[in-house]
Amino acid sequence: MFEIQYREPILGGNRKFLAKTRTLMDAIASFNLHKGGFDTPLRVKRINVDGLHTHTRTLDGRYSVPRQV
Repeated sequence: MFEIQYREPILGGNRKFLAKTRTLMDAIASFNLHKGGFDTPLRVKRINVDGLHTHTRTLDGRYSVPRQV
C-alpha cells in the first residue's frame, strides 16, 4: 500500500491519497486517475503488510522521476 501526500491546488491544504497497489508507478497512475488535472509535488510512503513505513520517495510533479529520501 502507498500513501501519497500532495497539496490541494484550490484550497492549498495538505491531502492524503491511499493506493492499494503493488508498485510505485501503479500507485501514481491510480492517483492521476482519481485526483488528476493538476501538477503538484508528491511525497509517496510505502507501507508494508504489517502497517510499517518502509520507504519514502518524493516527486517534483506527477510525471517526474521518483527520488528516494
